[in-house]
Amino acid sequence: MRALTLLFLAILLTNLVAEDHLSVVVADPLVRPGVVWRCTVRSALDPGMVTGPVALTVSLMADSLVVAATEVLLPDALSLRSGVRVVLAPQGALPVGVVLEVRARLARDLPNGERPIVARTVRLLEDPSAVSRRGAAAVARLFAQRITDPVPRLLAEEMAELQFSTRPATLSDSQHLRSIVEQLEAWPQAVNGITSILAFRDPVDDSVQPFRLTVPPNVSGAPLVLLVHAGPRVTAKIDWARLPSAWLAAATAAGVAICEVYPAGDRALNGVTQRRVALAEAAARAVHPSLGAAITTVAHPGLHQPEAWHHAKPLPEVEPSVGRLAAWATGPFVIVVGSGENLAAAADARYLAQEFRTAWANHAQGLPPLILDKDYIPSNWPGYHLVLVGSARSNRVIGAMAQDLPLTWDDRVVTWREQEFHRSYLPFIAVAVAQKNNPQLTTLVLDGAPRWQGQSGEMPLAAEGHHADLVIVPAPEAPGTAVQVLLEACRK
Repeated sequence: MRALTLLFLAILLTNLVAEDHLSVVVADPLVRPGVVWRCTVRSALDPGMVTGPVALTVSLMADSLVVAATEVLLPDALSLRSGVRVVLAPQGALPVGVVLEVRARLARDLPNGERPIVARTVRLLEDPSAVSRRGAAAVARLFAQRITDPVPRLLAEEMAELQFSTRPATLSDSQHLRSIVEQLEAWPQAVNGITSILAFRDPVDDSVQPFRLTVPPNVSGAPLVLLVHAGPRVTAKIDWARLPSAWLAAATAAGVAICEVYPAGDRALNGVTQRRVALAEAAARAVHPSLGAAITTVAHPGLHQPEAWHHAKPLPEVEPSVGRLAAWATGPFVIVVGSGENLAAAADARYLAQEFRTAWANHAQGLPPLILDKDYIPSNWPGYHLVLVGSARSNRVIGAMAQDLPLTWDDRVVTWREQEFHRSYLPFIAVAVAQKNNPQLTTLVLDGAPRWQGQSGEMPLAAEGHHADLVIVPAPEAPGTAVQVLLEACRK
């Protein structure tokens, strides 16, 4: 299945420059490979030199086998010069090595004696791994140079996202993959016909995040609109939808610059987006230092009108946190996983750590560092919040600070304020405390089965963190005699 996916992703959408008379453009972002193909055929023939009808034959060929073909009869060469849209419907998936053959049969010879049949052949499919190999080679070359610019890293991430996507491949994906590889191969030079991608680095999880910048002709002093457009679902970087062209045209007419801030999975705009707005603004001003005052707004339908760009609809206000359970996300953090006690405890810790990391990735589209407790050296992580996974027995870092926690626990009992609760069915425990050496930093301890509130894309523990430093949530299958829910704030 993966081989077929990579085969589809290796499709090359080819813009063939007409050496003599014909050019072929294969482009349709809405068509799925192997089902329907569309192309536009244009001609450089001079209508004044060619009279009579033109028979246009377009075929998909695999060796000598015709996979799909169609013929269009045009009244004259003028129709071909302005472009003819052709649709082909092959039966089944296309084999490797298929080519698109275009033949234009003229009513008579050209005045300069050329043949009446003008043909062009465009290769559509190549070795399924060819594009991937080119991209991997370009990434290796750039990373070997120890570059600090975030753009190549973002391109490499998007390339991998396309190659290993589980959703059906589209021609748009194929075109995007090819453009990414071309940008990597040409970097830092721009590639003709490809809009340069922009990116900044987020220090919280060391991720690279995309942003788009559209500026008016007179950029000096132009107001900068920091625009957040969050959709109804978690948005991967490769699927981040562009703004409608009417909005961009209205912004240009209004004389404002637009910095589109990538919302990732933060659909409620109350998590990582708030902080990344400032990062995107700084990145935009690094590109155009002469930009004017900034306005932060959310996308709304009225933005097709130029005057709407000067009336911001601000981001929703975020309730200030009372507890510490979400404080780990305010700065760089590292996840430290327990590896001791026994194999079962180590496996449970790894599972919880991966689930927590995945929840953050869905929210922020970035992966924070994750290490084992035996590899943790405090001096290597100055200024970092800590997310410790496991118990005092399984995680040596938790064991070293157990006396600073407001509760203790093992496989059988949770003790909090001299009260003991039977630890039935591995309840989820989350407790946050200030770090001793730096009270501005937080240590978050997690154990048990992952059970934080919120839907996919929301920051883990964001809901609990507004009110609490401590949460204990039992398993749904815990018997009625066990503690059902204990949600208490350990306020100082």
